[in-house]
Amino acid sequence: TKITTTTTTTTNNNNSININYHRTARSYFSSIDPGGNNLAKSSMRHISIRRAMLGGIMGPISSVFYSIGFMGVFLGLTSSSSHDDDPMIIPAATAAICLSLMMAKGAVYHAAFAYTCFLSKEISTTMNNNKKNDDGGDTVRNDGGSRSSRGITADAAAAALHTILELHQSYLRYIYKWAAISCILGSVAFAYCCLAISATTTGDNFGNDNDVVSGYPRYSVLFVPAMSAPVKKILKRYSVGGIVLCGGLTNLWNLCYFAVLYLGFSSPVVSL
Repeated sequence: TKITTTTTTTTNNNNSININYHRTARSYFSSIDPGGNNLAKSSMRHISIRRAMLGGIMGPISSVFYSIGFMGVFLGLTSSSSHDDDPMIIPAATAAICLSLMMAKGAVYHAAFAYTCFLSKEISTTMNNNKKNDDGGDTVRNDGGSRSSRGITADAAAAALHTILELHQSYLRYIYKWAAISCILGSVAFAYCCLAISATTTGDNFGNDNDVVSGYPRYSVLFVPAMSAPVKKILKRYSVGGIVLCGGLTNLWNLCYFAVLYLGFSSPVVSL
C-alpha cells in the first residue's frame, strides 16, 4: 500500500509538472509555434479534438469582424477629406485593405492550425502502439514487423505522419509569410497617414497636432500590428509570458491597437 501510494503521488506530481510546462512560453515556441522543432510532441495533443475544431473555425469568423474594424480605421484616417481626389485616400485604403488581408490570411492559418493537434495526437498514439508492440502487447507478423488493421506497418505509419507534419509546418510558415507581408504594408500605410501633414501648413514638416490629416494621434503608430513582431521575439528570447500571451499576442496586440485608436481619436480640421 505504501509503495502504491508513493507511486500515485509521484505520478500526480509528474502530471502537474507536465501541465505547468505545457502552459509556458518555452513549450509554445518549441512545440506549437510553426518555428518550433518539436511539433510532433506538441502541447496541443493534450486538448480535445472538438476544442481544436472549435478554435479552428473561430479564425474565419473573427476575420470578418476584423475587416469591419479596419474599415472603421479607413474612415478615421480619411475623416478630414473633403473631396474624392484627396491624396490620403489611397494610402488609407491601402492600410485598411492590407490589414484586412493580414487577418484573412491569419484566418486560414488559424483554421489549418488545428491539424497540429490532430497530427500530434495521432503521432503520440502511433508511438505508444509501437511501444506496446516492442513489449509484446500486440500481434507481430512473422517477419518481425507489426501491422495495423489496415495492413500498414506501425513504423511506416509513424514515418508517414512525421512527413505530413513537416508539410503541415511548412504550410503554416508559408501562410505566416504572406500574412506578414500584408501586415507590414498595412502598418506602413497607416503610419504614413498618421504622420502626414496637411497641405494647409506653413511649410513646417513637423507641424502642429491640428495639422495632421488623420484623426488619430501620432503615437498610435507605436501600436500598429507590425509592432507585435519584435514583442514576440522578446518573449521568445527570454521565455517570458505564458501560452495565452505568446499564442494570442496578435489578437491581444490588435486589441491594444484598436483601443488606442478609439481613445485617441479626434476629428481633425477639414481642409477646404
